[in-house]
Amino acid sequence: LISVQHELRLVFPFQPGGTKPNLEKVTAFGGTALFDGLAAAMVRPSEPDRRQFIVAYSDGIDKISFLDFETVLDIAGGTDAVVQILVPTASDRARPVGSIPQAALITELAARTGGKLFWVDFAAPVGMAFKEAVSDFRTSYVLRFVPSGVTGDGWHEEQTGLHELEFIETRR
Repeated sequence: LISVQHELRLVFPFQPGGTKPNLEKVTAFGGTALFDGLAAAMVRPSEPDRRQFIVAYSDGIDKISFLDFETVLDIAGGTDAVVQILVPTASDRARPVGSIPQAALITELAARTGGKLFWVDFAAPVGMAFKEAVSDFRTSYVLRFVPSGVTGDGWHEEQTGLHELEFIETRR
């Protein structure tokens, strides 16, 4: 668990399933360096042969990061991590993307990793939002393929329909 405010702090490292983490040290105050926090989480080494899963719970507003959005988007394009971003809202209805200034940006960032932005009812138990994000992650698939006819560096948007891909390996 990484706490992201005006500074980044590792609250506790990866723990085995069933462990009840101590969350007493987690507090919310000041500004949030959301882009810096997401970048730090995405570049952390992951366990071999395990998909990396990052969940960010934030108001979605970043005014203090050192890294700009384009840099973090580039990092997202090169990570194996899936990023889910949970943003609390005043009701259980989905907020329009324009309701917070950076909603479109964080939606794009999450999508680049195979994740998405979830609007969460602020009055509901926060655990329910995390369960939804985990469920979405667990029911997703990883498709691996070797592209042809493109340069080896940088991010490449998929140019063909899925029906044209030769499926080499699928894992759940």
